[in-house]
Amino acid sequence: MDKWTFESIGANGSGTTTKGRWRRGLFDCNGTTCCCVFFCFPCTVAQAQSVARGGAGRLCLVIAVAVIVLNLAAQSVTTIDQADAAPTSTGVQVAGALSALGGLILFISVCNARSIVRAKDDIEPECCDSPAVSDCLISYFCSMCVVCQLFSHWGFNDDVPYMGACHPYSEGIATVV
Repeated sequence: MDKWTFESIGANGSGTTTKGRWRRGLFDCNGTTCCCVFFCFPCTVAQAQSVARGGAGRLCLVIAVAVIVLNLAAQSVTTIDQADAAPTSTGVQVAGALSALGGLILFISVCNARSIVRAKDDIEPECCDSPAVSDCLISYFCSMCVVCQLFSHWGFNDDVPYMGACHPYSEGIATVV
């Protein structure tokens, strides 16, 4: 197994680039990674952010842990509030705020990873003239599909073995020779 650094790898994982276009469409599922995105969205969003930034392993860990902790805290606040003899709206508001903060972190991370890849590979926006607006709209309405598209663009499951939802890809992407 050869180790490729982020400087030498092509946008599609095979050493060749796909300048100017996405390797696959937004709704083209690519197998295993789609299941991982669905079942462990915070971890895969953090992975996408790490790969897009060229191996930011610590950032990957921070994003995943922050979102998971925020959602667990929101669930705990809701459970404690419901166990109370007289539930308060404050508990529900705190839980909602914690959950919304986790969702905002995920949205910003997905949008940012997509915009980094779009800029790097000179990909035109799909739904409007502004790349930023296009990335925000698509990331908001189709976050999971965006992460799957990014993984496809990098060649996961085609040229690059997918290492699972907990791998930060902080030292490059390995490919089978």
